[in-house]
Amino acid sequence: MPERRVGVGRSRFSALGAALALALVSTRSVAAPPKLQAVGDTSVGVSDNATSAPDVPLEGGASKAPGAFIVLRPGLILGLLSPRTVQRLSYTFDYDLYFTRSATNSASNRLDYRAFFDIAPGLNAIVGAAATESDSYASLTFAPPGSSALPFLPGASTRLFQGSADEMVSDDFAVGWRGWESAGVVYATPITGTAPETLSPNLRLGAEYSWLGSAAGVEARTDYTVVHNGILADGTQVPLQRQLVTRAVALYRRDIGRYFSTRFDAGAARVDWLETHKTYYYPTGSATLGYADTFGDATLTYAHAITTNVLMGQQYLSDEVRLRGAIPLDQKSIFSLAATAGYQTGRLLDENARLATHVSLLLTDVTFGWQTTPWLLLGVRAQHIDQRSDVRVATLPVSFVQNSIMLGASVKFPPDPDMPAAYRSPRRVDRTDELRTATVPDGQAIAAPASRSR
Repeated sequence: MPERRVGVGRSRFSALGAALALALVSTRSVAAPPKLQAVGDTSVGVSDNATSAPDVPLEGGASKAPGAFIVLRPGLILGLLSPRTVQRLSYTFDYDLYFTRSATNSASNRLDYRAFFDIAPGLNAIVGAAATESDSYASLTFAPPGSSALPFLPGASTRLFQGSADEMVSDDFAVGWRGWESAGVVYATPITGTAPETLSPNLRLGAEYSWLGSAAGVEARTDYTVVHNGILADGTQVPLQRQLVTRAVALYRRDIGRYFSTRFDAGAARVDWLETHKTYYYPTGSATLGYADTFGDATLTYAHAITTNVLMGQQYLSDEVRLRGAIPLDQKSIFSLAATAGYQTGRLLDENARLATHVSLLLTDVTFGWQTTPWLLLGVRAQHIDQRSDVRVATLPVSFVQNSIMLGASVKFPPDPDMPAAYRSPRRVDRTDELRTATVPDGQAIAAPASRSR
């Protein structure tokens, strides 16, 4: 009997690539026709620091000054849903126009693909890719509220290209047991201006055992980063930096009631600076409280971790508390609240993998929305950013404070209920928070069945 189980596991994973390819090109299993959605977002606002400049300007840099602006964000979303797949391809053009300071204007183009494949009972895969060409001014200031972004920001305005790809395969290989692997890569390079070129692939392998609303397991993580033309805290340019970060963590998850879930992990990280042959060890860990229902979700997270910032080509050890989410405020989802808020404090790692520059970031970004019709959402948004740092090098995070308030409107045609929903991965042990449903034109709801343990 054990030999048969091993053979089954091998056949399942060896067939994964063929199954994914078949799902991409086959149309026989499509339960709803492809749906194309036009999206248009616009906001008008004012900021007390239109250039994101420090209180004491950098040499040759912009000075702090208020300004009014308008954000234009048209886009298209192509959605495809079948009983075993959820796929979405989106394009967004973002233009931020300042009325009094044209040098601050920024634009970005983003292409994003995300797909879920139910390969076999208990075996599924998630695949994604994105490509962005943008100004660093647009990297956070006007990112959608409720996103998970909370990065330190460089002081210089540089036009960048950033590409990423990732995949994750999860398999319920025995009763109560689940294993997974994931891999990804991020690449960033300057188009104009001065910025490092960064390549960072990563790999994750893990397994867990679940029982009665709880799950415990282990995970190994590896990140390899190559930085060309990096900048140290004193402004020195380094032609090449290579870092290898390996982690081993223990995991525990627990469901609380019908809508809440928790996740904890703790372990250690080893940082190898390959150019200087230096090695250091750091503890890592995180704790997350999550909420999810059919119409919204939110998470509160604390993390002590080593992170790579591809915008700056830097790694840092930080402590972070973050709240993000988007939830309805009434039963009919007419009024909603979306927020990204958090505080992060840490230290950049120098070329010898030792703690160096201090940096911190406080962010609050809250939007109150009013769904006036199924296709029109009106909102008011307030944002506060306070970044503090020891350095005054333009390509590194410098100190600045920025406050903005915006009035906006979002148009989606056809409205979201007529589109395949974006796939939401389960956080709960019982997986009841997994989301992959849609409404077909005749009004009947269709849903891809959730994966279940065997």
